[in-house]
Amino acid sequence: MGSIQQRGSSWRAIVRKEGVSVTKTFPKKKLASSWIRTTEEGIVTGKYRHLDDTNFGVLCKRVLLDMVEIKRATKQRPLGESTVRTIEAVRKSLGDYSLDQLTKQVLTDYGVGRGVKPSTVARDFSHISVVLDHAQIRFDAEPLLGEFQLARKTLKKLGVISESDQRDRRATDEEIDLIDAHKGRTSYNLGLLARFSVLTAMRAGEQMGVKGIMWSDLHDNGQTVLIRQRKHPKKARDELVPLLPEAQDIIEVMRMFTGKNKQIFPFSPNSVSNQWRKSRNRAAVIDLRWHDLRHEGVSRLFERGFDIMAVSRFSGHKDLNTLKRYTHVNPLQILESKGYLKT
Repeated sequence: MGSIQQRGSSWRAIVRKEGVSVTKTFPKKKLASSWIRTTEEGIVTGKYRHLDDTNFGVLCKRVLLDMVEIKRATKQRPLGESTVRTIEAVRKSLGDYSLDQLTKQVLTDYGVGRGVKPSTVARDFSHISVVLDHAQIRFDAEPLLGEFQLARKTLKKLGVISESDQRDRRATDEEIDLIDAHKGRTSYNLGLLARFSVLTAMRAGEQMGVKGIMWSDLHDNGQTVLIRQRKHPKKARDELVPLLPEAQDIIEVMRMFTGKNKQIFPFSPNSVSNQWRKSRNRAAVIDLRWHDLRHEGVSRLFERGFDIMAVSRFSGHKDLNTLKRYTHVNPLQILESKGYLKT
């Protein structure tokens, strides 16, 4: 029979049986006694499974630090800001639980109680999965993965988790000019930044900031640019991308403003996005997000006549199904490009 030790106001249960040694602390002696009986019965019948009481909040911090170190040591592109923010948000909500407490009920209640879009809950659970999988592989943690999968399956059936709605918002040059005209007193030339985003279909973090393109990344007399450690489903890698003549012209204009800086666009993507939102609201342009410019860029590349492989080289998409979600080609533009449009 296992033993019980009183530790202040709590009770520590100890089981040592058939080579298995395990302890667990409870707020009541009755709970400790019940756990001992269940645990010993499981050991004898071969059904015992060790429950990991590692604190999930501590584990999130440890996983983040380990992921950052791995990327640094292997010279991969740094961990994305969105990944860090999401894991930190999950840690704040679930950080008081231990791994053995992250049951289907707890996780389902968390998902339902978020009160946000189903796509946001899906993103949360995707990052919870990243933490649990990483901890299992790197730290020999034993999360209740079966409970996690059941919770995610339940939330999908309830509609609490779903893929993000596909946006078909197209941006016009007139809207970009209008937003730029309402930028107010800011150092950002929103018009140039936005047009470059459309012309290249780059991600904001590839274009701007300390992770963005640098003057030294320009090649072939400024006709191509190297995107370092570009996002990839398996492993980030450097990729040489063509620049359209209009994009090359914008880079030449940027030399007058930021030529002494290592980055061509030495601005924070988040700050530019926030400024874009404020200027858009002042200009009364409805529901045009900065990320829509990337969608617009992909669509315009197709309208210019580039095939899907060429467009994927611009945008960096490796999954062609995902690329299709970014594409909203104007049907009349298709007819016009082939000379079939009636005037």
